[in-house]
Amino acid sequence: GANFVLFRPRDEAHAIWKELLSDGVLVRDCSSWSGLTGCLRVTVGTPEENLAFITALTRALGVNGETNGNSCS
Repeated sequence: GANFVLFRPRDEAHAIWKELLSDGVLVRDCSSWSGLTGCLRVTVGTPEENLAFITALTRALGVNGETNGNSCS
């Protein structure tokens, strides 16, 4: 299995990348890689790290709702 999640946000990837970094989430901008324009990659971590990522991503995307530890609401 993979130890990372690759995703393409609907919003501009570089702006989301900067938001995640400012929240302390280490994420890689893969936009310069062939076929991965607009893609970001984050490593799967501990449950606490994963929740921190989901929380930061929810905030960066401007999604309203709360996280329950498993997914964005």
